[in-house]
Parts: sequence; structure tokens; C-alpha cells
Amino acid sequence: MFADLAHNTKYIISVNGYEDLPFTASLGNPTRIEISAKDAIGGEVLTTNKPAEIIVTYFDEKNVEVTPANPTVIFRLEERSTDGSYYLAGKNLTIKKEGAKAVVIAEYQGRIESGKRVGQLDTQRLFTAVAQAPVVVKDLSGKTFRCG
Repeated sequence: MFADLAHNTKYIISVNGYEDLPFTASLGNPTRIEISAKDAIGGEVLTTNKPAEIIVTYFDEKNVEVTPANPTVIFRLEERSTDGSYYLAGKNLTIKKEGAKAVVIAEYQGRIESGKRVGQLDTQRLFTAVAQAPVVVKDLSGKTFRCG
């Protein structure tokens, strides 16, 4: 059986011939978020003139990755580029100038409980760009090497 469970709601699993099993559902509410860029080296080095999707990863208090059903996240830049070297369009960051740096801030809007918004989180990350992304080679032991 699959069902959408409500956070902090008590449920009982009942099967004929077995003892009832009560439990309280938990959605694994985020207590920390991290941001990175899709296809970026180390999550933060981008290729110039190539839009990179900003990805949010959510973690609960036990450092387990959790993703809310419909997270509302607002992305913004710490500072606006005065020379047009970078811009943010929705959740896509483009850095147009090699060596330029941009700080992206992600604000998770939390959830509504008992009519109140709770669990808001924010974080930021510095992104930089290179003319051409270095080649990353992984050996069989999982070590990462950067070439170029």
C-alpha cells in the first residue's frame, strides 16, 4: 500500500491476526540545505557562457538527505553584476567572464504547520568560471584527479 502520509500525524497499521502497530509519520523535515551547480566541477566551478542549473540538497537533523514534496526555493545573487559578467535567470546561473565569481543565495521557504510558516532555511555558495572545464578522471579506487 502506498499513501501520502501527513507529517506529525498518528497512524495505525492493522492486519487481521496481528497486533496493531501505531506510528507517527515524519516527512524528514530539512534542517540544513546545500547548493551546487549541475555539471560543475566540485559543485562550484562552471564553464563560461554555459548556463548551470543550481541544485538544492536537503538534509534533516540526522544528516540524512531528504527532499520535501513541493519545496519552494528562491534563488538570488548576493550582489548584482555591474559589468554583466554573470547573471541568474530562475535557477540557472551563467558566468560570462573567465575568473568571474558570483555568490548565489538559496532560500527555502519552509512549510506550513498549524497555519504558520516554519522551517525556513538559507545558504549561499561561491561559484566561479573557467574558459573550459577541466577533464576529471576517476580511477577504480574512487580518487579524483583533475587534468588540464
